[in-house]
Amino acid sequence: LIDGEEWHAIGVGFKSVEAMWVDATGNIHVVDPSNTDHNLTVLSPDGAVLRGSRITLEPGLRLATRNGRFVYSLLPGQKTLRLHDVEQNTSRDLALPVAQPSGLTFTPDEGTLVVGDAAGKHLWAFRVEKDGSLTCAEPYYPLRIRPGETASGVTALTVDADGRLYACTPVGIQMFDPTGRLSGVLLNPSPRTPTAIAFAGPERDVLVVSCGDSVYGRRLKARGVALTRR
Repeated sequence: LIDGEEWHAIGVGFKSVEAMWVDATGNIHVVDPSNTDHNLTVLSPDGAVLRGSRITLEPGLRLATRNGRFVYSLLPGQKTLRLHDVEQNTSRDLALPVAQPSGLTFTPDEGTLVVGDAAGKHLWAFRVEKDGSLTCAEPYYPLRIRPGETASGVTALTVDADGRLYACTPVGIQMFDPTGRLSGVLLNPSPRTPTAIAFAGPERDVLVVSCGDSVYGRRLKARGVALTRR
């Protein structure tokens, strides 16, 4: 953390943020399916609205890409991950040993895919093989949950350039070091459970989180994994 830095609102007035990602320039793409005018809003890290548009996105869908070739997508309500090979233009479904998949992200080297389990107590780690398949499933990251509860309620994941993993949960944003050890919990920026998380800005040093009708940002010493333009 940086002394004196707190959460601040970047975008407000959304109805229900369902997904969010950051492009190669550091701008934030916010998906709000409830907006009948435009369901995609692009924000700069300082909160300026750059543009709005409409896209087709299956409700609850979460995506992750590897090497620009493989696209992994969670199928809402199913224990399945769909793998699309961009080069071969083929798709196949991969079964997951996860009760309620919710959120996915890669480690910085893209050698490990991490999948959240909203109904369980762990984040699962999978080794990614050359053909895009997943092996060596392991409940690697133990999530903190409220006393008496068994479900983590995790909703979204991201990583920084040093391999620390950030998980959005009702108790806060849980941060793990590369060994899978819980290193701390950031308070959520609002009473609402966060639904999406990413690192934004030209330097990837602004952690952005969507909660309810708003998107919040907080500058950190950590930096996200920079994307390259394709």
